[in-house]
Amino acid sequence: MVALTDFQGVADEQEVIPVELIGDFIQEFEYPARVGMGIVWAKPGRGNVPLTFPRWDELTDTSGPTTGVPAGTKTESDQFDYREVPMSENTITPGLVGFRIFRSDEAAAASPAGVPAGMLAAGLTALMDRMDSDLLSSITSLTNSEGLVTDTYNLVRFRSDVAAFKLLNVPAGSAKAAVISSGMAQELYESLHTSQATLVTSGGAPNLGPEAGYQGDLQRVQIYESQSLPVSGAGRAGVMTSIGDMQSCLGAVVNEMPNVTTTRGDDSDSRAGRQYVLRCWYGFGVTNPRRGQQILGAA
Repeated sequence: MVALTDFQGVADEQEVIPVELIGDFIQEFEYPARVGMGIVWAKPGRGNVPLTFPRWDELTDTSGPTTGVPAGTKTESDQFDYREVPMSENTITPGLVGFRIFRSDEAAAASPAGVPAGMLAAGLTALMDRMDSDLLSSITSLTNSEGLVTDTYNLVRFRSDVAAFKLLNVPAGSAKAAVISSGMAQELYESLHTSQATLVTSGGAPNLGPEAGYQGDLQRVQIYESQSLPVSGAGRAGVMTSIGDMQSCLGAVVNEMPNVTTTRGDDSDSRAGRQYVLRCWYGFGVTNPRRGQQILGAA
């Protein structure tokens, strides 16, 4: 069939036809799931003043290496031996973290109305991702450590971590959690399927799916998968800890959660634009090294 030679086509209307069509919605960036703030002992702070997390230590003999209550019984008319209850502490110092975005008046006038809100939401999400990574980086400061990054994180290895954690004598009454990497989670799930089919089909095993974050409970331990764990050699350093206030081995001092302020001050008017300052004020660290342990595994 021969094409028409005289017709009203794209070439005739190119002055009014958009170069491209853009949808109303903008997809968010794929930041990893955040788990840190859900397992820490969080406290408010004041400025950049270090905040102390004190703790009692084991009963000790003031004049020798003996610990605990004196052995045997007291001889009649003798004096009781002296003992003391010492204390130690960890401190966490908060600091400001943030950035600013300059958006021109020209862009504000020409872009769709939903762009500024989406831009700021993306910036706040990035700040929260930074907070999560900073918090979990404290794991490498724990003195107790189990396993190697070359280990296969199977059910046997998980049970070994639980047994080692039990020897820490962490007081009962608080929930316990294990934060592991994606590689460790996959190895654990494969082990559950191959060696514990009954456990898997009973509904009592972790439900490792397509997202990170909370995966389920195993042996009364909440399993979390995180892609923000600190690097340890060729693998990652996870953690097993009790969770919550006055329980977790990890602490957070939070003066400000991620927030936004808007200004046209300074030289913004001379540049014809608006500045958005995104910031948060926090510090992270270990509160009590006796309440948790590193669990090493594959990335």
